[in-house]
Amino acid sequence: MSLTHRYHIRDFKFFQWHRRNRPSPNNEASKTKS
Repeated sequence: MSLTHRYHIRDFKFFQWHRRNRPSPNNEASKTKS
């Protein structure tokens, strides 16, 4: 359980960082399409 929690926190941090580094949502749509 601890490991899962740890990974969850890391994933959340990465998500926040990715969102902060992302200039616009259009980039995400393009990435998903690709």
